[in-house]
Amino acid sequence: MKTLTLRFSLFIGCILLSLIKLSAGNGVPPLPVNQGVSAPFAGTAGHWLIVGGGCNFPDCPAAEGGVKQYYQEVYGLNLNDPQGGWKRIGQLPEPVAYGATLSEGDNLYFIGGENRNGKLKTAYQLVFDPDSCQLHLFRLPDLPERMAQLSGTAIGKQLYVTGGDQETGGNHLYTIDLEKESAQWEKRAAYPGPSRLQSIVLGNGKDRLFLTGGYQPARSGAESQLSYDILCYHLTQDKWEVLTSLPSDSSQIPRCLAGGSGVCWNQRLILTGGVNSRIFKNALDGKAPKDYLKKPVDWYRFNDDVLFVAFHAAGGFAHRANRDAFGEGEAHAGSDHLITRTRQGIIRQVVHAAERRAVHAERTAVEADVVIPGLAPVAVRIVLIIDLALAVLFL
Repeated sequence: MKTLTLRFSLFIGCILLSLIKLSAGNGVPPLPVNQGVSAPFAGTAGHWLIVGGGCNFPDCPAAEGGVKQYYQEVYGLNLNDPQGGWKRIGQLPEPVAYGATLSEGDNLYFIGGENRNGKLKTAYQLVFDPDSCQLHLFRLPDLPERMAQLSGTAIGKQLYVTGGDQETGGNHLYTIDLEKESAQWEKRAAYPGPSRLQSIVLGNGKDRLFLTGGYQPARSGAESQLSYDILCYHLTQDKWEVLTSLPSDSSQIPRCLAGGSGVCWNQRLILTGGVNSRIFKNALDGKAPKDYLKKPVDWYRFNDDVLFVAFHAAGGFAHRANRDAFGEGEAHAGSDHLITRTRQGIIRQVVHAAERRAVHAERTAVEADVVIPGLAPVAVRIVLIIDLALAVLFL
């Protein structure tokens, strides 16, 4: 028992040292863009954090009639030396925001999005060379239609995108197999229900996709619709089904994960972020107060917990929300400038719960993707050597 406790203590020490290294000073330094950016592409390649594009209102806030500006610069940050600062490593062919970032190994894929000219259907593979600090951009086949505020995931070399604002007004799922020599996007079954902008798409690495969160804007006199459930797509059957409803949030109102993020790990969905459905829906339907965009962050009551949803091949779900994942003032639905605090919040939760159960565990190795909300989505890969009680933790 003493050996087990010592080994686990060393593990905790290594995690804490990593956090200290990442959070020295004020954490990850801000992007070298005035006021930062919203809705950029972002992901990790090795130990580098890559952020490209995005948008903001540099001269005047949106609430005061400001004009949105889109960006095309791509920056990289060495997570082993974050205080070394961001480096400009390249640029996208055009300014863009509100696209989907997919990660596969050290490859990143930037897909769709929009700029001042409208929605886009472009897709790119990004390969970053850390030795030369250069970014190599490869054009992939265009999407069959223009899409913005979409989401996606990769299962091996198979890419999937869905949701968002689709040019045809549908709920299509598109996939491309990059193992094929003449790969092209193919249409799969559309998901049921309303459209889902800013949703979360996760894959189990094998044969299923999960779609949750998102919203449909008000249309033709009809009010907006927010989604409060989890859908599952079966790859081999080309079929969608509704799996379960999300539990209510801390205010006991329907939980909406629009603008949130998550990861699928070991038959569990780990979800976080999102909006307060009542406040957000009023804004979408034009019922928000006139100073809606000028409120302090706490007023918006973004979700501040982490939701664990266990699913099983034979069906059945269990979910639990832990509301201690973020510190005060760290709840957010899409705040791109809170990268370090969000990542640390999730790591703190995993480490703290594992520590409580370490004495009852057997040793196992787990690789977990810790997702940063607001970067649609960003995954920071960490290897956790912990004891098997993680299986208990997430149930």
